Amino acid sequence: MNPTGTAAAATTSATAVAPDESGSVYSREHLAGLNSHLELISALTHLEAVEYQVDQSLSKLLSSSDRIDSALNTIGEIEPIIQDLSEDASALHEVVIERAEVAERISSKVRVLDLEQSRVKNCIDRVQSAAELKDAFNQLFQAIEYADWEAATRHAQRANAIDRGFLTSQFVEAVVPTANIPEPPAIALENLIIQLTEIFLKSFNAAAQVKDEAATTRFFKLFPLLGPSASEAGLGAYSDFVRTLISVPSSISRPTDGAKPPSIVTHLTSIVEQLAMIIDQHQSVVDKYYGPWSMVTVALKLNNELDRLMGKLISTWETDQQLSRKLIGVQRYSFATQNQLLASNNNTGSTNPLNSPAALHSSLRSFAGNVQRTYNLPQSSVSSVNSTAVNSHEEDTEDPREIDFLIAELAGMSSRWQTYRRFLHIRFSEIEPDEVQEKSEQPEEPELPLSPVITQKEQHAPPPSHNINHFEQLEKTELSQKLGELLERFYLPLETWYLRINIEKAHSADEMDLSGSPYLSSALDDTFYMTKKVMLRLMGIGNLKSVRVGLLKIQEIIQRDFGGVMKKRLENLSTNLSSGTSVGFGIKTSEEKEKREKLVRNSS
Repeated sequence: MNPTGTAAAATTSATAVAPDESGSVYSREHLAGLNSHLELISALTHLEAVEYQVDQSLSKLLSSSDRIDSALNTIGEIEPIIQDLSEDASALHEVVIERAEVAERISSKVRVLDLEQSRVKNCIDRVQSAAELKDAFNQLFQAIEYADWEAATRHAQRANAIDRGFLTSQFVEAVVPTANIPEPPAIALENLIIQLTEIFLKSFNAAAQVKDEAATTRFFKLFPLLGPSASEAGLGAYSDFVRTLISVPSSISRPTDGAKPPSIVTHLTSIVEQLAMIIDQHQSVVDKYYGPWSMVTVALKLNNELDRLMGKLISTWETDQQLSRKLIGVQRYSFATQNQLLASNNNTGSTNPLNSPAALHSSLRSFAGNVQRTYNLPQSSVSSVNSTAVNSHEEDTEDPREIDFLIAELAGMSSRWQTYRRFLHIRFSEIEPDEVQEKSEQPEEPELPLSPVITQKEQHAPPPSHNINHFEQLEKTELSQKLGELLERFYLPLETWYLRINIEKAHSADEMDLSGSPYLSSALDDTFYMTKKVMLRLMGIGNLKSVRVGLLKIQEIIQRDFGGVMKKRLENLSTNLSSGTSVGFGIKTSEEKEKREKLVRNSS
């Protein structure tokens, strides 16, 4: 048999059979199942290929045996060293375990000692605190007996500094009480503080009555050292004291000798200035001893005093000035001349308001004034004409000068309150707790005694802000509410009436300035002057709601009573001139000229 042919056939058979490379196809069971010659040749070929691969692998392993032998020799050399290290590690492990057990025993004993030491220290602290408390009570009791109030306050502070839980413990209640103070410590301390507070209040009030500055300052500083309740009582006593520094008028009624009545604005200004200067001078002292914002409590009580004083003054003033009666009087005024001018039309004759008594009065005054200025006549020659015309048409109403005085009083009161309100806002919204702390770290300046002698200081403060809760409390006063009601009920109706009646008078007393060109009406200057006066007074009251309503009313009055009348007069003037008649009398221009010349000759 040819080996070459056999190998080729085997290769072909192997390709045809394609056995699995893993050799699982030619397992013993599989080889036992081969039946044909071709299958045997294929299996034999595969086995030869596997044998070849094994031979190659063995050859490679045999070629690297030197490196393996070298590694084995190295391992053999370090084996004793590793054995020594293992023995040392075992010995060290035993030593560490032994030392750890010793350390644990020592640590547990140290913890027990620390616990015992802390208990002993706590016991010592309790004993010392009890001794301190007992000594403070004894010293406090003796200080009260000797009326040494500064020492009594210091000992009360010592007792007050001890923890409240310790004060109520059974140990303290068992060892601290003495024959002089048999009560439990907490109750005894509270009673002693109450007793000291009452003594300080009596002493402070007695010193305040005789204006003893040193004594008032002395007890003023002691109140906050006794605790919150005593501090509150001290602020209350101080508030009552500074209220006595306010000088108030006894009455604002009209004097019996006929002199000018005192102004309520002057009284309000005096009161709020005193309050502002008290706050300005004493705020730093109060905040220093009683804490930041403590002056707010005093300011609230000062505002209550302001409400009480101004409530009486405003009630008396309102009755004396008869505001309700005068309001009814101005409301009854019908503005007949103004309404006639507004209702005028372009027809001439008896129905024309320009031929009415009011228009006749206006024309007479205008004519007489022009003649007096043109021909340099004495004022007495024309005064009789004016006075007769005025008396013939004026409607019974309130005196505008008295109404002007009342309006100025109402506006002045509101303006003064708003100024004081702005001061409060600036004063109690510009200082923050950080600033108070910085001020406390600065060197102390000599303190001023609490004295009724107050000096005014200049203030440079930022614009007010409406974001401070303290100011919201200070702003809610009865005076603010009362002034708001007065502005709404009296000021706005009287102010609008005052403007309207002056505009009506401006139309009635209108005179043409014939000396210049173009001709100007005096009603313009009169109306604008009165409007400016009213608007400046309105803006000065500082009440946003009233200012808004007042400006709308002024706008309405100017548009109707001035703009509407001037428009009507111009329309009627144009119509009358085109028909050849004068404005005032309904006669021709030539006839009017003759009458003027005749009147001048008769006057000469």
